[in-house]
Amino acid sequence: MPLETSQFLQTDPPGQAGKNRHTEMMRDEYRVMFEVEDGHWWYRGMRRNLVALLKRHFDWTLHPRPLALDAGCGTGANLQKLLTGFGGEIPSFRACGFDLAGEALEFSQQRGLTGHLAQGSITAIPFASNNFDLAISLDVINNLPDDQPAFEEIGRVLKPGGLFILNLPAYQFLYSEHDLAIRCQRRYNAKMVSDRLERAGLRVVRQTYLNTLLFPPAALVRLVKARKVSARPELISDSGDFTPVHSDLLPPHPLVNRALEKVMGLEASLLARSNVKLPFGLSIMTVARKI
Repeated sequence: MPLETSQFLQTDPPGQAGKNRHTEMMRDEYRVMFEVEDGHWWYRGMRRNLVALLKRHFDWTLHPRPLALDAGCGTGANLQKLLTGFGGEIPSFRACGFDLAGEALEFSQQRGLTGHLAQGSITAIPFASNNFDLAISLDVINNLPDDQPAFEEIGRVLKPGGLFILNLPAYQFLYSEHDLAIRCQRRYNAKMVSDRLERAGLRVVRQTYLNTLLFPPAALVRLVKARKVSARPELISDSGDFTPVHSDLLPPHPLVNRALEKVMGLEASLLARSNVKLPFGLSIMTVARKI
Protein backbone atom coordinates (compact mmCIF):
# COMPACT_ATOMS: atom_id res chain seq x y z
CA MET A 1 0.00 0.00 0.00
CA PRO A 2 1.47 3.41 -0.90
CA LEU A 3 2.59 5.66 1.88
CA GLU A 4 0.18 8.49 2.69
CA THR A 5 1.38 11.42 4.76
CA SER A 6 -1.85 11.32 6.77
CA GLN A 7 -0.57 8.15 8.46
CA PHE A 8 2.15 10.18 10.15
CA LEU A 9 0.61 13.63 10.56
CA GLN A 10 1.14 15.29 13.91
CA THR A 11 -2.16 15.20 15.78
CA ASP A 12 -1.03 17.58 18.51
CA PRO A 13 1.62 19.84 16.94
CA PRO A 14 4.09 21.55 19.27
CA GLY A 15 3.28 24.99 17.84
CA GLN A 16 1.44 26.83 15.12
CA ALA A 17 2.74 26.32 11.61
CA GLY A 18 3.20 30.05 11.23
CA LYS A 19 5.19 30.45 14.43
CA ASN A 20 8.70 31.73 13.73
CA ARG A 21 8.03 31.41 10.00
CA HIS A 22 10.97 31.51 7.68
CA THR A 23 10.93 34.14 4.99
CA GLU A 24 9.80 32.36 1.84
CA MET A 25 11.67 32.55 -1.43
CA MET A 26 10.27 34.84 -4.09
CA ARG A 27 7.56 33.04 -6.04
CA ASP A 28 9.43 33.08 -9.33
CA GLU A 29 12.40 31.29 -7.74
CA TYR A 30 10.25 28.17 -7.19
CA ARG A 31 9.39 28.12 -10.88
CA VAL A 32 13.06 28.43 -11.81
CA MET A 33 14.00 25.71 -9.33
CA PHE A 34 11.41 23.34 -10.72
CA GLU A 35 12.58 23.94 -14.26
CA VAL A 36 16.31 23.46 -13.64
CA GLU A 37 16.85 21.20 -10.64
CA ASP A 38 16.75 17.92 -12.55
CA GLY A 39 19.64 18.98 -14.77
CA HIS A 40 21.48 21.83 -13.03
CA TRP A 41 25.02 20.90 -11.95
CA TRP A 42 24.52 22.19 -8.41
CA TYR A 43 21.43 20.08 -7.68
CA ARG A 44 22.81 17.00 -9.42
CA GLY A 45 26.07 17.36 -7.54
CA MET A 46 24.32 17.75 -4.20
CA ARG A 47 22.27 14.62 -4.84
CA ARG A 48 25.48 12.71 -5.61
CA ASN A 49 26.88 13.90 -2.28
CA LEU A 50 23.70 12.79 -0.53
CA VAL A 51 23.84 9.32 -2.11
CA ALA A 52 27.52 9.00 -1.17
CA LEU A 53 26.78 9.74 2.48
CA LEU A 54 23.76 7.45 2.56
CA LYS A 55 25.85 4.58 1.16
CA ARG A 56 28.44 5.12 3.86
CA HIS A 57 26.31 5.94 6.90
CA PHE A 58 22.81 4.44 6.54
CA ASP A 59 22.32 0.76 7.41
CA TRP A 60 19.43 -0.83 5.52
CA THR A 61 19.99 -4.15 7.29
CA LEU A 62 18.85 -2.49 10.52
CA HIS A 63 16.05 -0.62 8.74
CA PRO A 64 14.73 -2.83 5.91
CA ARG A 65 11.74 -0.55 5.23
CA PRO A 66 13.03 2.84 6.36
CA LEU A 67 10.89 5.94 6.51
CA ALA A 68 12.52 9.20 5.38
CA LEU A 69 11.54 12.84 5.73
CA ASP A 70 12.53 15.65 3.36
CA ALA A 71 12.29 18.66 5.65
CA GLY A 72 11.64 21.57 3.32
CA CYS A 73 11.11 19.55 0.15
CA GLY A 74 10.77 22.54 -2.17
CA THR A 75 9.65 21.48 -5.62
CA GLY A 76 10.12 17.80 -4.88
CA ALA A 77 13.14 16.48 -6.77
CA ASN A 78 14.96 15.06 -3.74
CA LEU A 79 11.79 13.53 -2.31
CA GLN A 80 11.13 11.85 -5.65
CA LYS A 81 14.68 10.48 -5.65
CA LEU A 82 14.32 9.07 -2.12
CA LEU A 83 11.20 7.19 -3.21
CA THR A 84 13.06 5.61 -6.14
CA GLY A 85 16.38 4.98 -4.38
CA PHE A 86 17.94 7.66 -6.59
CA GLY A 87 17.17 5.67 -9.70
CA GLY A 88 18.26 2.38 -8.13
CA GLU A 89 21.63 3.54 -6.79
CA ILE A 90 20.55 2.68 -3.24
CA PRO A 91 17.55 0.87 -1.70
CA SER A 92 14.42 2.99 -1.89
CA PHE A 93 12.81 4.70 1.09
CA ARG A 94 9.25 5.18 2.10
CA ALA A 95 9.25 8.95 2.24
CA CYS A 96 7.28 12.08 3.08
CA GLY A 97 8.07 15.72 2.54
CA PHE A 98 6.73 19.05 3.62
CA ASP A 99 7.21 22.69 2.76
CA LEU A 100 5.76 25.93 4.03
CA ALA A 101 5.27 27.42 0.56
CA GLY A 102 2.15 26.42 -1.31
CA GLU A 103 3.83 27.32 -4.60
CA ALA A 104 6.57 24.78 -3.94
CA LEU A 105 4.07 22.04 -3.09
CA GLU A 106 2.14 22.73 -6.30
CA PHE A 107 5.30 21.97 -8.28
CA SER A 108 5.91 18.86 -6.16
CA GLN A 109 2.43 17.65 -7.04
CA GLN A 110 3.34 17.91 -10.71
CA ARG A 111 5.95 15.23 -10.00
CA GLY A 112 3.20 12.87 -8.84
CA LEU A 113 4.04 13.27 -5.13
CA THR A 114 0.58 14.29 -3.90
CA GLY A 115 0.20 11.41 -1.46
CA HIS A 116 3.59 12.11 0.10
CA LEU A 117 3.25 15.82 0.88
CA ALA A 118 2.20 18.04 3.75
CA GLN A 119 2.30 21.78 4.28
CA GLY A 120 4.05 23.11 7.34
CA SER A 121 7.03 24.86 8.85
CA ILE A 122 10.31 23.25 9.82
CA THR A 123 9.90 25.01 13.19
CA ALA A 124 6.64 23.10 13.76
CA ILE A 125 6.98 19.94 11.68
CA PRO A 126 3.52 18.47 10.93
CA PHE A 127 4.46 14.90 11.87
CA ALA A 128 4.41 13.03 15.16
CA SER A 129 7.48 12.38 17.29
CA ASN A 130 9.90 9.46 16.87
CA ASN A 131 8.66 8.53 13.38
CA PHE A 132 11.56 8.72 10.94
CA ASP A 133 14.67 6.66 10.36
CA LEU A 134 16.18 9.40 8.19
CA ALA A 135 15.68 13.12 7.74
CA ILE A 136 17.31 15.31 5.14
CA SER A 137 17.26 19.08 4.89
CA LEU A 138 19.20 20.82 2.13
CA ASP A 139 19.59 24.60 2.34
CA VAL A 140 16.39 25.26 4.28
CA ILE A 141 17.26 26.08 7.90
CA ASN A 142 19.38 29.02 6.77
CA ASN A 143 16.12 30.78 5.80
CA LEU A 144 14.96 31.07 9.41
CA PRO A 145 15.36 34.22 11.52
CA ASP A 146 15.66 31.90 14.56
CA ASP A 147 17.04 28.54 13.49
CA GLN A 148 17.39 26.56 16.73
CA PRO A 149 13.70 25.48 16.83
CA ALA A 150 14.22 23.76 13.48
CA PHE A 151 17.08 21.67 14.85
CA GLU A 152 14.90 20.80 17.86
CA GLU A 153 12.04 19.74 15.61
CA ILE A 154 14.25 17.47 13.52
CA GLY A 155 15.41 15.86 16.76
CA ARG A 156 11.80 15.40 17.84
CA VAL A 157 10.56 13.59 14.72
CA LEU A 158 13.57 11.28 14.31
CA LYS A 159 13.56 7.88 15.97
CA PRO A 160 16.34 7.28 18.52
CA GLY A 161 19.40 6.49 16.43
CA GLY A 162 17.82 8.14 13.39
CA LEU A 163 20.12 9.80 10.87
CA PHE A 164 20.01 13.45 9.83
CA ILE A 165 21.83 14.75 6.73
CA LEU A 166 21.98 18.52 6.58
CA ASN A 167 23.41 20.93 4.04
CA LEU A 168 23.82 24.66 4.69
CA PRO A 169 25.60 27.51 2.88
CA ALA A 170 29.03 28.41 4.25
CA TYR A 171 30.68 31.67 5.32
CA GLN A 172 28.76 34.82 6.02
CA PHE A 173 31.27 36.93 4.08
CA LEU A 174 29.91 35.26 0.91
CA TYR A 175 26.38 36.55 1.55
CA SER A 176 25.25 37.97 -1.79
CA GLU A 177 22.39 38.70 -4.16
CA HIS A 178 21.72 34.96 -4.54
CA ASP A 179 21.07 34.69 -0.79
CA LEU A 180 18.64 37.59 -0.91
CA ALA A 181 16.72 36.01 -3.78
CA ILE A 182 16.25 32.73 -1.91
CA ARG A 183 15.60 34.62 1.36
CA CYS A 184 18.65 33.22 3.15
CA GLN A 185 19.02 34.75 6.60
CA ARG A 186 22.58 33.61 7.30
CA ARG A 187 25.48 31.47 6.17
CA TYR A 188 27.30 29.13 8.55
CA ASN A 189 30.61 27.78 9.69
CA ALA A 190 31.14 24.24 10.96
CA LYS A 191 31.08 25.13 14.65
CA MET A 192 27.78 26.98 14.34
CA VAL A 193 26.15 23.88 12.86
CA SER A 194 27.70 21.47 15.37
CA ASP A 195 26.64 23.58 18.35
CA ARG A 196 23.04 23.79 17.19
CA LEU A 197 22.85 20.04 16.54
CA GLU A 198 24.30 19.25 19.94
CA ARG A 199 21.75 21.45 21.68
CA ALA A 200 19.01 19.54 19.86
CA GLY A 201 20.26 16.14 21.05
CA LEU A 202 21.93 15.20 17.78
CA ARG A 203 25.50 13.88 17.70
CA VAL A 204 27.67 14.80 14.73
CA VAL A 205 28.90 11.67 12.93
CA ARG A 206 30.62 13.43 10.06
CA GLN A 207 30.99 16.99 8.87
CA THR A 208 32.75 18.46 5.87
CA TYR A 209 32.78 21.53 3.72
CA LEU A 210 31.85 20.93 0.08
CA ASN A 211 32.52 22.58 -3.27
CA THR A 212 36.11 23.07 -2.22
CA LEU A 213 37.49 22.77 -5.75
CA LEU A 214 35.05 25.39 -7.02
CA PHE A 215 35.54 27.67 -4.05
CA PRO A 216 38.08 30.17 -5.45
CA PRO A 217 36.21 31.23 -8.62
CA ALA A 218 32.77 30.95 -7.03
CA ALA A 219 33.85 32.93 -3.97
CA LEU A 220 35.19 35.69 -6.23
CA VAL A 221 31.85 35.94 -8.04
CA ARG A 222 29.95 35.93 -4.74
CA LEU A 223 32.19 38.64 -3.28
CA VAL A 224 31.48 40.88 -6.28
CA LYS A 225 27.76 40.31 -5.78
CA ALA A 226 28.13 40.85 -2.04
CA ARG A 227 29.47 44.33 -2.75
CA LYS A 228 26.29 45.04 -4.71
CA VAL A 229 24.18 44.04 -1.73
CA SER A 230 26.23 46.06 0.78
CA ALA A 231 25.97 49.09 -1.50
CA ARG A 232 22.17 48.84 -1.51
CA PRO A 233 21.03 48.03 2.05
CA GLU A 234 17.40 48.63 1.07
CA LEU A 235 17.48 45.25 -0.74
CA ILE A 236 17.93 43.45 2.55
CA SER A 237 14.90 45.05 4.19
CA ASP A 238 12.63 44.52 1.16
CA SER A 239 10.89 41.13 1.48
CA GLY A 240 8.39 41.65 -1.33
CA ASP A 241 8.08 39.40 -4.33
CA PHE A 242 9.43 42.04 -6.66
CA THR A 243 12.77 42.72 -5.00
CA PRO A 244 15.18 43.32 -7.92
CA VAL A 245 17.55 40.47 -7.09
CA HIS A 246 18.03 37.09 -8.70
CA SER A 247 19.53 33.76 -7.64
CA ASP A 248 22.31 31.83 -9.37
CA LEU A 249 19.93 29.09 -10.52
CA LEU A 250 19.84 29.83 -14.24
CA PRO A 251 21.63 26.96 -16.01
CA PRO A 252 24.99 27.65 -17.64
CA HIS A 253 25.97 26.44 -21.11
CA PRO A 254 25.58 22.62 -21.31
CA LEU A 255 29.34 22.09 -21.63
CA VAL A 256 30.00 24.23 -18.57
CA ASN A 257 27.18 22.49 -16.72
CA ARG A 258 28.70 19.06 -17.38
CA ALA A 259 32.17 20.22 -16.41
CA LEU A 260 30.98 21.68 -13.11
CA GLU A 261 29.01 18.53 -12.34
CA LYS A 262 32.12 16.42 -12.92
CA VAL A 263 34.06 18.57 -10.47
CA MET A 264 31.38 18.02 -7.83
CA GLY A 265 31.43 14.33 -8.69
CA LEU A 266 35.07 14.12 -7.62
CA GLU A 267 34.09 15.29 -4.16
CA ALA A 268 31.18 12.85 -4.02
CA SER A 269 33.61 10.01 -4.80
CA LEU A 270 35.78 11.10 -1.89
CA LEU A 271 32.78 11.16 0.44
CA ALA A 272 31.77 7.65 -0.62
CA ARG A 273 35.22 6.09 -0.28
CA SER A 274 36.65 7.77 2.81
CA ASN A 275 35.93 9.88 5.85
CA VAL A 276 37.74 12.83 4.32
CA LYS A 277 36.97 16.25 5.82
CA LEU A 278 37.41 19.05 3.30
CA PRO A 279 38.75 22.19 5.00
CA PHE A 280 36.66 24.88 3.28
CA GLY A 281 33.99 25.29 0.63
CA LEU A 282 30.75 26.92 -0.41
CA SER A 283 28.60 24.54 1.65
CA ILE A 284 28.74 22.55 4.88
CA MET A 285 27.27 19.05 4.85
CA THR A 286 26.76 17.31 8.19
CA VAL A 287 25.68 13.80 9.14
CA ALA A 288 24.26 13.56 12.66
CA ARG A 289 22.48 10.90 14.67
CA LYS A 290 19.78 11.29 17.30
CA ILE A 291 21.16 10.30 20.69
